[in-house]
Amino acid sequence: MPLQDIAWKIIEDSCKRKFGTSSTRRLSREAGFSHSTLNLFKNGHRNLSESTVKRLFELLDLTGSEKNIILDCVGNIQKEKFKPSMIEEKEPKKIDESAEVKTLLDDNKLVVLKELMHLNTFEKTLESISEKIGLDMATTYDMLCKLEKLGFVVKKTDSLWELVDDSEHVQIPTPPISLKTIRTFHQANLTEAIGELYSGDNEKYKSRYITSITFPADLEKLPMAKELVDKFKKDLSNLMGTSESLDNVFQLNIALIPKTKS
Repeated sequence: MPLQDIAWKIIEDSCKRKFGTSSTRRLSREAGFSHSTLNLFKNGHRNLSESTVKRLFELLDLTGSEKNIILDCVGNIQKEKFKPSMIEEKEPKKIDESAEVKTLLDDNKLVVLKELMHLNTFEKTLESISEKIGLDMATTYDMLCKLEKLGFVVKKTDSLWELVDDSEHVQIPTPPISLKTIRTFHQANLTEAIGELYSGDNEKYKSRYITSITFPADLEKLPMAKELVDKFKKDLSNLMGTSESLDNVFQLNIALIPKTKS
């Protein structure tokens, strides 16, 4: 589905939520502009003016991701003209190479999406990626744009995306990591795990492997233990990730937690 069609569907869906009908005639009346203005945009014959887009944003209950899709379809308007408050999020800042993985860590779904792009069993259209990761198209598009800014993917056509750097998978960064980043990452994993427990998806249960062990330990050997864990992660990734028929994305979470006071 072309991005223009997705933008139009977003407008129609928002109209239905706001006015109880997907007809954009009501929206035109409320906004104070001709209905033909929207029809010409829908059919790709005319761009929307800056004032029209601002009026749409004021009237419709749109997320930041949905607003960004509409802005990307209106080629005659520069995003910089819109206040950050109007699109609910600032443009991602340029980040140095050492901060890339940490930025990805802030959003667990972003890590999964990046790895999903390695699979060769489906076409990387916005619709298929959205269905595969289980998110709406507006959110998926926003995440793909973030990955594009980080240099991991590139948009080949209006809705087709391609992986750029497939040399290595995203690894959890080694210290120093802020306590906030660690908490954010683990909380995201726990929240997702709880959701999966009650999802009723029996097929996923067949593919899981959960194990745990509690043991007495010498704290001085913790650095050696971390090295073993790092080696195990790489070995497991190489075992499952080197194949001509990659068809899934797995996430391994290892938590070595002291249970008593030192």
